Amino acid sequence: MLVIALVRSLVLASTVLANNTAPDCRSLPDPKAPPAIPNDNRVAAGKAKDGILTVRLVARPAAWHPEGNNGCGIRVHAFAEEGKPTQIPGPVLRVRVGTEVRVILRNELGLNLKIRGLYERKAETVGAELARQSIDASAVEIAPGESREIRFRATVPGNFYYWGITPIDTIAAYPFRQPGAPMPLFSPFEDSQLVGALIVDPAEGSPADRIFVLTHWRLAGSDPDEAGRRQINGINGLSWPHTEQLSATVGDALRWRVVNAAGAPHTMHLHGFYFRVLSQGGLSAFDSILPPPQHRTVVSEFMPGSRTITMEWVPEREGNWLFHCHWIAHMGPAQRIERVFDANSTTSNAHTQHAGHDMAGLVVGIAVKSAGTTVASKASTPARQLRLYASERPRVFGPDPGLGFVVQEGSTAPARDSIRIPGTPIILTKGEPTQITVFNRLRIPLAVHWHGLELESYYDGVPDFSGSPGRTAPAIAPGDSFVVHITPPRAGTFLYHIHSEEANELNSGLYGSLIVLDPAKGRDPIADRTFVISAGGRGRTANQTIFVNGTTKPDGLDMSVGSTQRWRFIVIAANGTFDVRINGKTPSTWRQIARDGADLPTQQIVEGPAQARIAVGVTMDFEVTPTAAGEFSLQVDLPRGPAGVAGFATTVPIRVQSTAPGSSASQVRNQPIRTEDREVLERALEMLADDPKWNQYSNVSDLLWTLICTIQKESPELFGARPRVNPGDVCVELQELVVTVGAESSVVRARNQSTTVEDAKNLVRLALSRPKLH
Repeated sequence: MLVIALVRSLVLASTVLANNTAPDCRSLPDPKAPPAIPNDNRVAAGKAKDGILTVRLVARPAAWHPEGNNGCGIRVHAFAEEGKPTQIPGPVLRVRVGTEVRVILRNELGLNLKIRGLYERKAETVGAELARQSIDASAVEIAPGESREIRFRATVPGNFYYWGITPIDTIAAYPFRQPGAPMPLFSPFEDSQLVGALIVDPAEGSPADRIFVLTHWRLAGSDPDEAGRRQINGINGLSWPHTEQLSATVGDALRWRVVNAAGAPHTMHLHGFYFRVLSQGGLSAFDSILPPPQHRTVVSEFMPGSRTITMEWVPEREGNWLFHCHWIAHMGPAQRIERVFDANSTTSNAHTQHAGHDMAGLVVGIAVKSAGTTVASKASTPARQLRLYASERPRVFGPDPGLGFVVQEGSTAPARDSIRIPGTPIILTKGEPTQITVFNRLRIPLAVHWHGLELESYYDGVPDFSGSPGRTAPAIAPGDSFVVHITPPRAGTFLYHIHSEEANELNSGLYGSLIVLDPAKGRDPIADRTFVISAGGRGRTANQTIFVNGTTKPDGLDMSVGSTQRWRFIVIAANGTFDVRINGKTPSTWRQIARDGADLPTQQIVEGPAQARIAVGVTMDFEVTPTAAGEFSLQVDLPRGPAGVAGFATTVPIRVQSTAPGSSASQVRNQPIRTEDREVLERALEMLADDPKWNQYSNVSDLLWTLICTIQKESPELFGARPRVNPGDVCVELQELVVTVGAESSVVRARNQSTTVEDAKNLVRLALSRPKLH
């Protein structure tokens, strides 16, 4: 069996440009408490004898230093072993099933303390409400200065935790709490670090692993909608770049226990590799060990508040990699202590030394070294070359600019203010070496992360970090470029986005879909749909404007009863989760077939209600086969609360037609077409007939988009005045119009076959056969 080799890595640490200069903490509140030390959860607390673990704990005030010993301190409450320094998170309790646990806890907080999580669990998984009831029923109250002995037996293996809360974190600290809402089980304030891991191993023991406890602190009285400006998140008591720097060797089997001991949700994302989720628990009440057929293979795992997981992965390539929360509020530089306490502080736009200065919070780095002699890798000769431009257009979001990516078409670079929101879809082919040159026309340094792709570390997109010692990737300076080499090993749904960790920049448009096709299957432009879900612009309430493919008013879809479409969902807002569902007079179902670009195993593909919750940094693919004709809609909204729908929904109209012989094609064909659209399509037919360059495209969807965008550039007078969020996207609208009218047409070749220029001509002719719009 491969042995985990995770030790502090001086090599990796040298690539992280942390500022070790001691900050001036005089403007911050004095914590008035001795410092706590970070706990890496490697050493179990207490003494075990004759099947009994005895642990003596103390709850006391402490100064939390998430930015290391040289950083400023925050007053919190925390646990310590009797006679030892206070730790954040608290001492880890680790036993095997059957062990009796005796915790003698003394309360030195000067406040009443209620302790939860130290109790005997039942084997069966319970719902959230029953879990909360069992947690509440087992709570123990300890008066100031008193000690209590708590006994329980470890009966169920899994990842759990214990935590405390005092009256100081009451209604006064929650000015934005809804009236009548119950007090939360977890405090985000002074009690937020009063937590510790409780790990129960099976009787035979567990493979070597590491434990990572996530904690969340927020400035008392701060508005939770401030998108991370007044909060600090830590992993094992530290915030990046001060978190433990890990190392491993190619081929190691790495098993991690991730414990979210807080009420804050996270999406934990691993760069460059997939990991398997082996178990999942919640509320410290249960932990479900998943049977192998139900293991999830992902690059991003959504962890609601109180969620725990066990994950396993094998690094297959050397280099520097990240494991982090994908919410910018939980990994952005606004979490620096001096900014948290400054109400007027804004995140720096300097974007220099990205790894050390443009990230903070829930981030750890992993340096993977070769198992043998390192051989310098050589980029494969690219079979395809793309040029990707990051540009800016003024006054797209009110007075604020829009940012976006555009792929060059033809021999001429796009105009300097040419943007697409989302960016140009990038279509790659499995196994095909591809070179992408990224040009930065922005006023800030730039980096692009190829999210979910298994690629060489140097091209991963984290400036000043990606790569290896002596060869780390730089940020792309304004006016400069960077060449990326990618040979995707699998087909699936991925994305690309900026990695400069500014929520405003991401939400302003610096993201796009990345689809990798299987060369043996190709892509059916009619039955393959992509929905990029994002936030609409800048500011702390950006998520309240939900974009679907760059607009709040997306065009409708035409479908037919019995005809299956593949829907690819990509969520890439700065923060949050989104609920997606199909609404209609009759219930709809779908089958999830892929997650994060990886096909689901057969046993996980099941028919279910057409609804899902998708977090940022996650992609999901579904097969949708309508069973009834009528009007439906795809609704995308923020998660529903107790009062019902969040209320910021964006909907995509869906028209499902009957499959009666000849009816579908005739109904689509009879939908009217605008005169200006007709003129553009007539010009498209002429260009398809005159220029052989259109034969180079592998699918008709890309061909039509490029063709119509070329017409827009060469003959803008044909397009007239068309108001829209993205003025350059009329070509997308017309391309979708053309492929939609061919949905039931015999001119589209059977799925999994390649398409030709003749197919494109026939689709355009079919669109032109529609009646004029009077």
